[in-house]
Amino acid sequence: MKKILALGVVFALFSIAVSAQPGQDALRKNVSGDHFRSGQVTRGEQFKMNRNDAKFHKTKRRFHRDGHFNRFEKRKLHNMKKHNHRQAFRSRHNGHRRVM
Repeated sequence: MKKILALGVVFALFSIAVSAQPGQDALRKNVSGDHFRSGQVTRGEQFKMNRNDAKFHKTKRRFHRDGHFNRFEKRKLHNMKKHNHRQAFRSRHNGHRRVM
């Protein structure tokens, strides 16, 4: 009886600890929107970043359809993500400012 009770308490504490962790949605913030509001990127740069992000997610969904990734699909997604990150960095640091 004590073992069952102790196991139940440990399980309850573990489930509370897991639920206290932020989910993926909370971790992934709208970075491009934050930079647009602060004036670091222009409207065109914002549009391009959103379009690249949508293309990445569309490609990822297409690759997920068959149920597994092969190495070529993984490489393609990695390169797309790397390109999007570089493009966003260039857009933020190219000196173009949005007029507020």
